[in-house]
Amino acid sequence: MPSLSDGNNISSVAGSAWSAKGLEFPIVTVPDLGSDLNFGRSVDDHGYVRLVDGTDDAPPVPAVGGPNPGDAFSIEKTAVHEYADRQSRPQERAESKRLLYVACTRTRDHLLLCGTHDIDVDESGAIELGEPAPFDEADRWRDWVQPALLDGSLVAEAIRDGQARGEMDGTSYTVRRPPRPVDWYNEDDAVDPAPEISIPSPPSLAPAKRIAATTLVNAVSDASTDGHSYSQREESTGLSPTTFGTVVHRINELRTPRDEWPTLIHRLSRMTGEEPTEADLREAVNHAADAVEFVDHIESDAQLQEVHDEYSVVARIDESRIVGDIDRLLVTPDAFHMIDYKTNDLSATTSDELAAHYRPQMLAYALALLQHDRNRDVRASLRFTDEGIEERFHWESDQMAEIESELRLMMDFVK
Repeated sequence: MPSLSDGNNISSVAGSAWSAKGLEFPIVTVPDLGSDLNFGRSVDDHGYVRLVDGTDDAPPVPAVGGPNPGDAFSIEKTAVHEYADRQSRPQERAESKRLLYVACTRTRDHLLLCGTHDIDVDESGAIELGEPAPFDEADRWRDWVQPALLDGSLVAEAIRDGQARGEMDGTSYTVRRPPRPVDWYNEDDAVDPAPEISIPSPPSLAPAKRIAATTLVNAVSDASTDGHSYSQREESTGLSPTTFGTVVHRINELRTPRDEWPTLIHRLSRMTGEEPTEADLREAVNHAADAVEFVDHIESDAQLQEVHDEYSVVARIDESRIVGDIDRLLVTPDAFHMIDYKTNDLSATTSDELAAHYRPQMLAYALALLQHDRNRDVRASLRFTDEGIEERFHWESDQMAEIESELRLMMDFVK
């Protein structure tokens, strides 16, 4: 696997067998770690015209370049461009970080991270990596990768011996220096052969068994003594339960002005080939309003570090994977807080019975979060928007083995 170069920059490589979100591949290569991230995309080809996202009550504002006072034939950026950067840069940086995470977690056997790194050479000739940008000001992928994988001793060893091995959370990786440049010849009897890279064939592994969290819920319910399963709401002549639940979730995710909700409900329903009745419209608006008010109340009292909608997670148990999407995930310094909107009709059952029904889903999500970070507790709020009732779960960080054991028993019910 490539990589540490001598010269003016170096490249890094990590090899591991991380499991991934979505599809998995035996070998994944992530190139160009040292290239500038594409921040500040513009409408034109020169970066002089950009659109700045407006507030809830205002449309996007165009940031247009103005004439250069010192050169009548050139255009320069204006103060509005600086405002555009302040508004959009955090979101663009978060999206770039998410893209890097998704790319890295699609590998099954070997992950190759390739890209340039700035280096410094002191008076003695020792080579050191240049300082990466601060985490929250990163403008290249290497600014996130370098502090995690490349410390000074590893770099020095790789430069001296050609390669070095490191450890991170029980996973080994290799840092290699690329071969020195060689002369290329077109003649058949060229003395110096072209450089080659050989990658050993990975061991043959059985594909992981993937189970949707909702499938696990239904399997456990079918195996229970009463054998009862709960639908989201009763069928009607308008929206199906699935579409109704999707509509409520999307309203909470998009947070459009309330007077636009009926139009949004119609548009989302037509995407599934359905048409809401007047009763559907009233119910969907009421359910969504309850969920929005509930989330705003929780977030107003929380010290939020991150907020995610429809956050995809994977819980790993032996050779199996439980996958699903958390409706809304709040990250605080000491906990993950999951919020899941449920649109069940509570006229036929109670919220605590439904909470027990959905508990396998919450357990799977909790395990996935603890496998990602064992330093936070996990809290879950099931919001039953039909009656505005909340049911809660709480798992401490040291309960991960207990959660995994309980889920392993539940998975025996999945055919």
